[in-house]
Amino acid sequence: MGDGFRKRSTHPTVCGYRRANRSDLREWTTSMNRIATLAMAGVVATCLGAGLALAATDKPAAKFVWPKDNRFTCRGILAEDQGSLKLTPDQNMLAWCDADIDDKDGGRVLDVCKLGDRCEIKGTIRGHGTFGWVEIKSIVRPVSSK
Repeated sequence: MGDGFRKRSTHPTVCGYRRANRSDLREWTTSMNRIATLAMAGVVATCLGAGLALAATDKPAAKFVWPKDNRFTCRGILAEDQGSLKLTPDQNMLAWCDADIDDKDGGRVLDVCKLGDRCEIKGTIRGHGTFGWVEIKSIVRPVSSK
């Protein structure tokens, strides 16, 4: 790679350097293109590295992480909303803990907890858009700490 000029003794020169011809300019342009490409690759790598670091710290809140096995433990106040039973979940519960309790399990839940009582339900929630308890493993009315 050259700097656009070459020192040659066989050509007429100015201060020991000859004038650049088309071949020299082509070589210089190719060199500059390579340097620009390397500089852009460095910028892209830096941006990607920063993006990966941000992605690693940009995890969703634990409240919005769906359990891999669809099994939930939810605590809250048992309520009725538009004819269906559901928990009004405590603040630290997963977002889906307000899932509908279907009629087949509603009687079991009401046997343990009354409307307005604190209640803990363990089981499986499924759905898309509307979520519901599809299998309730346990229902507990927590003892008050008063």
